[in-house]
Amino acid sequence: EKDLRRRYRLHIRQALERGQRTQIQIISKDQYKQTKLYLLILDKTAGNSLKREMNFLASKRNIDIIEVENLSELASISNCKVIGIKNKAFSENITKSIKGE
Repeated sequence: EKDLRRRYRLHIRQALERGQRTQIQIISKDQYKQTKLYLLILDKTAGNSLKREMNFLASKRNIDIIEVENLSELASISNCKVIGIKNKAFSENITKSIKGE
């Protein structure tokens, strides 16, 4: 399982490094309601209210959620707790690479 988590983190980091900033959106409370998202990447250390809100959003809009450790390190953005991917192909690539397809 430890090796799986390391591979998982590596795929997300590589995907975020390859991704252009137009494909990635840092979620603020005002923006996520107005933007079509295909994938949410949530930090495991995010607060319960943020997790609850993102889970509600994901279930309401049929968005996949991936939880990772140290998202701010992966995304190279300080104190980053949620990243929304707004490009469908890019989100599918992240999901496929994590599942090993």
